[in-house]
Amino acid sequence: MAEELVALHPATIAAAGGAPSARAAKSVTTSIPIIFIAGDSVSEGIVASLNQPGANVTGVDLMSGELTGKRLSLLAQLLPSGTPIGFLTNKKGVQSSLHASDFELAVAPMNREPVVVGASDDAEIDNSFSLLNQKRVGGLVVENDPFFDSRRERLIRLTAQQSIPAIYHIREFPLAGGLMSYGTNLMDAYYQMGVLIGRILKGANIADLPVTRPTKFDLALNLSTAKVLGLTIPTTVLAIADELKIKTRRPLRTRVMSHRQLTGLLGSAGVIVMLLSGTAFAQSMRPGINLTPGNRPLSPEEQARQKAVDDAYRSAIEKLPDKKKSADPWDSIRPAPSSRKRQDKQ
Repeated sequence: MAEELVALHPATIAAAGGAPSARAAKSVTTSIPIIFIAGDSVSEGIVASLNQPGANVTGVDLMSGELTGKRLSLLAQLLPSGTPIGFLTNKKGVQSSLHASDFELAVAPMNREPVVVGASDDAEIDNSFSLLNQKRVGGLVVENDPFFDSRRERLIRLTAQQSIPAIYHIREFPLAGGLMSYGTNLMDAYYQMGVLIGRILKGANIADLPVTRPTKFDLALNLSTAKVLGLTIPTTVLAIADELKIKTRRPLRTRVMSHRQLTGLLGSAGVIVMLLSGTAFAQSMRPGINLTPGNRPLSPEEQARQKAVDDAYRSAIEKLPDKKKSADPWDSIRPAPSSRKRQDKQ
């Protein structure tokens, strides 16, 4: 695919979807400007340095590994002191050993035992949780890896079955019933990517553009899940939360651009977006965003369909995970309604 794109002689290539896309683009051209989004661009070998990335490569570095310690710190504030904390890594991932090392270094000052487990398929995930249960871990940090993103429901179900508080890297996990997440605001990161592309299309030399880093980070909490786990969220954590499931403090703000605004930002035509992995990422993040090309306004019928999609999306995320239904991952450990009433009266 990368070779086919280069054969079209694009003005620039946007390599979204992480390091594999960027490496594929780099392997087929040394002249066409490449703009990437990746987790740890230096350690993954995409660029030599952030300030001087290379002759035809720049982009947005998501600081994935560097945020492991911050996630650990946030999770530890919810747990009893001294309890072991686990780290789930994709053992086949390029950055697995580095991220595990970052985790162990961050745990060291906490007087807690680090428990690192690796998994690269469903069976290994199940085995990892069995080991975490044997070690009686008090919490779990899940590595930010596309494989685990694709196993979101499985991870949430297993943490529910074993009552393990876990922190993830994107808000889709707490929205689906997980406890919490902390990571880069991805919508803002893709906006930064668009800004870089626009500067190149307007004549900037890519060699003069350093790799940018995120300036916005999101902390999302699912208070219903915290209640089921019997956790009390400290006010210091609540105060910095960007999104709370059930009650909303400082709702998450995202930047949504129309196609006309995007065209104005990028300038002339000639950009090819290369999505070698995660091709539906932007649409899955917010189904209501219109990603179809064209500057014409939507017809009344299209507007009605768009509104229906948006309404369905809002309705879906407002469904609380503690409502009784068979798909509820916490159903098997949730107290009976009668016991809840007695607890409330007390």
